[in-house]
Amino acid sequence: MVSLQVPFDRSLGRPAVDRMHLMPFLLPTNFCDSENAAIRTLAHELIPAGTSAEEAAKMVRAWVRREITYTLDVKDTSASQTLRSREGMCTNKANLQVAIMRAAGVPAGFVMCHVTKEAFKSEHILEELYATISDPTIHCFCAVYIPEFQSFRNYDATEKSRESPAHNKLLAEDPDTGETTYQPKWLRGPFGPVQANLDHLLSYVFPSRISDQLRDKQNALYRKYKEI
Repeated sequence: MVSLQVPFDRSLGRPAVDRMHLMPFLLPTNFCDSENAAIRTLAHELIPAGTSAEEAAKMVRAWVRREITYTLDVKDTSASQTLRSREGMCTNKANLQVAIMRAAGVPAGFVMCHVTKEAFKSEHILEELYATISDPTIHCFCAVYIPEFQSFRNYDATEKSRESPAHNKLLAEDPDTGETTYQPKWLRGPFGPVQANLDHLLSYVFPSRISDQLRDKQNALYRKYKEI
């Protein structure tokens, strides 16, 4: 069970001596700023004391899906900045999820995989923007350590909340555990290992084929129609 108290402290989630390998998944980083006051407050509000790690992961995933609008954002955005703006892409959403979980003392990390660009196809995506997406393209999501299984489980918050899991376009959910599963038609290859720190990738400036003007035009449509 997750032990929650106020004020938050990293020691709340400190693993037993035989599980010290989990410590990196509890520490804040420059971008995953889990010690930020607003993130710690949100973690306390979302996750009641005594909540299991599995239930906490589902609560946080549901909140991010409901409250964070999908837009094309820059990667080098801190979790607290995403919380303030209430929008971002898969990397930003995952970063915020991980930060909230760590603030609650639950080990969490990042997983990367490849998906087909067709996953982004929708009625309101601009053709000129769709043409710039690599195929396959990289996807990032949050994984949470569940003590009962002694392993990380996937809790992807990229897609917005829908009427039921059956209405999801991209994702699926295990009916018993609530863990995120993926519709095979979108995946291109296996998942990478769970990583504790993505700052080296988030801070690296990759060449972009999307102009600021095109990104802003597409984001206006994402904000209006909230398709993803």
